[in-house]
Amino acid sequence: MNASNEKWKEPGVHTRLIELIVMMSHEQKQALVEELEQRLQLKKRKYVRKPYFSTVCYSAQDGAHVDFIQNISAGGLFIGTHLAPVVGQKVTLAFPLPISQEHIMLDGEIVWATPLGMGVKFQMIKPEEEERIRHLVDMM
Repeated sequence: MNASNEKWKEPGVHTRLIELIVMMSHEQKQALVEELEQRLQLKKRKYVRKPYFSTVCYSAQDGAHVDFIQNISAGGLFIGTHLAPVVGQKVTLAFPLPISQEHIMLDGEIVWATPLGMGVKFQMIKPEEEERIRHLVDMM
């Protein structure tokens, strides 16, 4: 282990770093997070995800369900549910768009799951559907 790695193990470095972060404004903290994600290449999401609370009807192998979307992006959404979703399972989603109250129907795949819900990635989305979703996310 080199000297610079040893320096980061000193307790004073962690304390000072936390002190500096606490003193930052919200905007400075956000900029720091973005810079660190870029430097460390930690950013996982391709699309910006925004809060969106709406009902969603979806069908999977085990039947049809109604739950709530918690957040959405042009590439997918998070559904809050107490079901035990199966990662890799295909789903068909239908949910209303605000203002127009039109419903959009999309296919997706469950890409991750927690006890609180599941992340669904949109599959084979048509350009007009993607535009409708992008418009929805931009409105928020």
